[in-house]
Amino acid sequence: MPTLTTARAAHQLTIIESRRAHPVLLRAVVTYYDPYVDPQRPPLFVTDSTGSIFVALSVIPPIPLKAGQLVEVKGMSGPGDFAPIVDQASAIVIGESHLPLTAPHVSLTRLLTGEEDSQWVEIEGVVRSVVEAGRSVVLNMALSDGEVTATAVREDRADYKLLVDAKIRLRGHAAPLYTHRRQMTGWHLMFPGVATVKVEEPPPVRPFESPVIPLNSLLSYSPNAAVRHRVHIRGTVTQFWPGRMVCLQDGGQGLCAQTAQTTPLQPGELADFIGFPAVGEFSPTLTDANYSASGGRRPVPPLAVTAGEAFSGDHDARLVEIEGQVFGQDRAEKDPTIILSSGEFIFSVVGSSQSLARLFPNIEEGTTLKVTGICSVRAVARVDIGRYGFPVPESFRILVRSAADVVVVQKISWWTASHTLRVLGLALFVIVLTAAALFRQVRRGIKTASELRRAEEATRSALQRMEHQAHHDPLTGLANRLLFDTSIHNALSLAQQTTRQVGLLCLDLDRFKAINDTLGHAAGDTVLRQTAERLTSVSPQDGILARLGGDEFAILLPWISGKVEAEASAQRVIKVLAAPFRIDGTLWHCPASIGLSVFPEDAQSADALQRNADTALYCAKRTSPGQVVAFDRSMSEQAERSVLLENALRRGLEKNGFALEYQPQFNAQGDLRGFEALLRLNDEVLGAIDPDEFIPVAETLGLIVRIGEWVLREVCGQWTEWAEDGNPRVSMAVNISSVQLKSGEFPAFVRNVLAQTGMPAELLELELTETGIFAHADQGLSELKAIGVRIAVDDFGTGFSSLSSLYGFPVDYVKIDRSFVRDAASTPGTLPFIRMIVSLARSLGMKTVADGVETPDQMEAVKRAGCDILQGYWLSHPLTAEKAFLLLQVRASDRWETLEAESPTGASVL
Repeated sequence: MPTLTTARAAHQLTIIESRRAHPVLLRAVVTYYDPYVDPQRPPLFVTDSTGSIFVALSVIPPIPLKAGQLVEVKGMSGPGDFAPIVDQASAIVIGESHLPLTAPHVSLTRLLTGEEDSQWVEIEGVVRSVVEAGRSVVLNMALSDGEVTATAVREDRADYKLLVDAKIRLRGHAAPLYTHRRQMTGWHLMFPGVATVKVEEPPPVRPFESPVIPLNSLLSYSPNAAVRHRVHIRGTVTQFWPGRMVCLQDGGQGLCAQTAQTTPLQPGELADFIGFPAVGEFSPTLTDANYSASGGRRPVPPLAVTAGEAFSGDHDARLVEIEGQVFGQDRAEKDPTIILSSGEFIFSVVGSSQSLARLFPNIEEGTTLKVTGICSVRAVARVDIGRYGFPVPESFRILVRSAADVVVVQKISWWTASHTLRVLGLALFVIVLTAAALFRQVRRGIKTASELRRAEEATRSALQRMEHQAHHDPLTGLANRLLFDTSIHNALSLAQQTTRQVGLLCLDLDRFKAINDTLGHAAGDTVLRQTAERLTSVSPQDGILARLGGDEFAILLPWISGKVEAEASAQRVIKVLAAPFRIDGTLWHCPASIGLSVFPEDAQSADALQRNADTALYCAKRTSPGQVVAFDRSMSEQAERSVLLENALRRGLEKNGFALEYQPQFNAQGDLRGFEALLRLNDEVLGAIDPDEFIPVAETLGLIVRIGEWVLREVCGQWTEWAEDGNPRVSMAVNISSVQLKSGEFPAFVRNVLAQTGMPAELLELELTETGIFAHADQGLSELKAIGVRIAVDDFGTGFSSLSSLYGFPVDYVKIDRSFVRDAASTPGTLPFIRMIVSLARSLGMKTVADGVETPDQMEAVKRAGCDILQGYWLSHPLTAEKAFLLLQVRASDRWETLEAESPTGASVL
C-alpha cells in the first residue's frame, strides 16, 4: 500500500478508501493548533503546497505546537467525522516556517458545498460580536451571503473586542458542523490568531456619537449596502430582559433589540442603542446590541388593543394592554407561559421573572386577565403572492415584565361541577369521622376535672419551653439573633420618643478559632459559656446580651446618655475578657475586639445600627485587635470601597483585567540581569487601582491564590517566549503572598508551571516579605528551594527583624527597602546601615538588591555601599512586555556608561 505524502492525496480519498489505513507521511506547516479545547484530542490542521488536512494526534506533544512551525506528521488515513483525515498521528517539529500568505476567497455559499473542508481559505465580512470563553475566542461575522463564526485560541495581549463592527479579512481553516450521521449542518472557521486578521475598515471610534437613525428608517433601501454596520438609535425603554432583550419605543414605532448586556434599565428611561440591523420575526430588530442610559425619562403609556388589532401587526414591538381568558399553560416553553383566548384568537403571555413563574401556575383556567406587555408578532415563513411582499401575520404573543403586568379582571366561579363533587365527598368523610370519634368518647367516658387541669398545665409548660428555645441560645442561655433583633427595634421605638440614646456593642473573640482547632469543640464550648458568664457580670442591669453565632456576641444598651457611656461599658467588657480562661487546668488567653455604634448619632434604623457596629468590629479586628473601636462615617466609605475592590478583583479574574509590567534589574556594572514582574489592575469601573490597595483585599478574600497562579503562569510563559526568540536568559522575579504558602500546594504548582513552560528553575526568583519568611519558613520554602528556584526577602528592614535571624533560612537575595535607598544620599547614618546589611548578607552567602533608585545620587550611594543589584525609576520605569522585549534586544550586552549616554537627562532609560 503506497505511502501518501501530500495533504491533497490524503484528503481526496473516498470515505471507503480512507478506512483502509493508508500510511501517511507529510512535511507541512502547522496552521492551527488548540491544546486547550480538548487536551485528549487537540485539533491540529497542517498545510503543504497541495492543500490542508485535519490531523488527529495519538501522541500529544509535551510542548504545545505553534502556528508557523514546520512539522513531520506520521499517521494513517481515516474517515474522520465528516471527511478524510490523518488518524493515529504523531507530529515532530523539524524547523520554523511561516503561515501561508494567501488563501482563496470564499463565500458562505461556497462553504456550504463542502468542497472546502479543512482547506486554508479567506473570508471577508463585518464582525458582529466577540465571545471569549476560557482560552477560546469566537468572532461572529456577517458575510455578504450569511453569517459564520470563526474560532481561535485567545492571545492574552490581543483585545479582540476592538474588532466589533470592523470589516475584516480573515484566513483560517474551513471546518464543518455535522451530525453523528456525517451530514453537514453548517460551517465555521478556525484561525490561528490575530496574525491572519486584516482590518479593511476600522469600526467607528465613538459609535454612540454617530447620527441617530429613526426607528422607521431601519432596513430601508440604501444603495451599495452589501453588509451593514452598526447603527445608532434612541428611544424609551418599554421592556428589559437582562442579557437577552431590551424593547424601546419612539413615537408610534417599537423595536426589540437582542443584547448580552445586563446593565439595569428601567421602563420609561431614555436610552441609546448601537447594534446591527436585522430582519426580525415581523419587524426589524437589532442584534448584538449595546446600550447606554441617556439620563432622561419619558414614560410610555400602554395602548389598549383588541386581539384582532394585535394580530394585524400594526402594533408589533409596542407596549400594549389586552384582555383575554386563561386557556391553559404551555409547559414546553423555557420561560413561564400561559395561553389566553379572546374571541377567535389564541395568544401566549410570556414572562422571564421568577415572580411570574410562581404566579402563572396559580391562575385558574377561565379567569379573565388584563395583560400589559410588548406585542410580538410572528410572520408566516412563506411568501404570500397575494400580499405583494407584505408579511402575513401568523400569531402574536405578549411579553410581560413582572407579575404587576398581569391583573385579574374576573375570576371564574369556584363552584364548578368538579369542585362541588369534591366538597360533598369531603363533607361526607368528615361526618363519618366525627361520628366515630363521638362513639369512642362515649365508651371511654369523660375525663375528671383534675386530669384536665394537669393536661392544661403540662401544655402551658411545654409551650413556655418551646418559646424559650425559639428565642435563646441553647449553649449559653443568652438571647439569640431573633430575640435580639426584636429587642433592638423595641429599644429604638422607645428612644425616638425621648432624648435618650441606644448603644450597640458587637464583639468577637480574637483567638477562639485557635482554641477550638487545638483543643476541640468541647473546649470551645467551655470558653463560650465562660464568656457569657463574664459578660453577664459586667453588663448594665438594663443591658440585653445575645450570642449571634459562633464566637460573636452583642450587648444592647437601651438607655444611655451618649457614646462616652457606651465606650465605658465596652472597656469593662475588654477588661473582664482579658483575663485567661481555665480549660482542663491550663490557662488560655482569648481577648475580644469590640465595635461600637450609637443611635441616633451613628444610625437612624436598627439595620443601620447593626451594620455600623459590625463595620467598626471589622476595623477593630483588622487594625486594633483586643481594643474598642467606635464607628465613624469614614468606616462606611472604607467598607463601600472594600466592596468595590472585591467586585473589581472578581471582574479582573473573570474578564482578564489584570496585566503585568516588568521592572528591569541591573547589576552594579550596568548589565541587564533580569526583571521584576509588577501586577497591575485597570478596572472598567474604578479605573487604575494601586497594588498596595487591592493586594491586601485579595489576600483577605483568598483571591490572591488565583491571582498569584495567573501571574506565575504569565511570567514563566513570557520568559519562554523571549527565550525562543533568541534573547538572553535573564532572571524573572515574582512577588508571592504568604497566603499562597499556607495551603502547602504552592511548591507543586511552581514545579508544574516550570515543567509546562520549560523555564529553568534557577532563573525564577520568588519574593516574600520578611514577616512572611518568618511566619511560613516551615510551609514550603525548603520545598521551593529544592526545586531550584531562588528566594528573596522583600522590603527588608521594615519588619523589625535582624539580618542575622535569617541564618538557616533558604534565602538567596535580600531586597533593601526603598525607604532606606531614598535616604541613602541625604540622611546621615543610612548609608552605613546599608553597608552593614550588604556585609552581613555576603557573610551569609546572600546578595543584596537596592530597590527604588530614583536619583543619580542614590545610585552612586548604593553602588558605593556594595549593593549587587539595582532597580528603580532612575534606571528604567516598569515596562510593558513589548518594551521589555525591545530592551532585551537592544541592551543585552550594554554597560552602564551606554545607558547614561542614551539618557542625557538622567530621567530613565526608556
